[in-house]
Amino acid sequence: MTTLTAEGLVLRPWSDDDAAALVEIHRDPAMRRWTTRHVTTAEDATAWVAAQQEGWAANTRHSFAVLDDGGLAGCVVLKHGREIGYWTAAHARGRDVATRAVRVLAAWAHDEGGPGLEIRHQVDNVASCRVAEKAGFPLRETLPATPPWPLPGHVHVRG
Repeated sequence: MTTLTAEGLVLRPWSDDDAAALVEIHRDPAMRRWTTRHVTTAEDATAWVAAQQEGWAANTRHSFAVLDDGGLAGCVVLKHGREIGYWTAAHARGRDVATRAVRVLAAWAHDEGGPGLEIRHQVDNVASCRVAEKAGFPLRETLPATPPWPLPGHVHVRG
């Protein structure tokens, strides 16, 4: 597994020691609104971390805990070598943590020989749209609503 550093951040694979912080971060209503898998208990957190570790082992999901000076600040993930996803803890929002993490991950994915990268989000997630644009992923198209998302989605593409 890989650890990445740049732009004042450390991106490292998730560990079992992250479980307690995950539960606390997921108490934020915005996390429950924008994520499909909710972490409300220590067992949920342990299962979530295990799923991230299994993704690394299968080479299908490279999920990184994003750390800054304040500790665990978010998550950035490369799914199937092509799609980038991210979330930011409430205490880290407004400091470009997600934008910086996406840039670091995109550079790593490019260095690993990855094809063009994309970011997808629901159209009403204005913050995700800003992150994608600031990270160098221009809006390419709008897709119709598809479960689990009840609204249409944006696709941002780079490379």
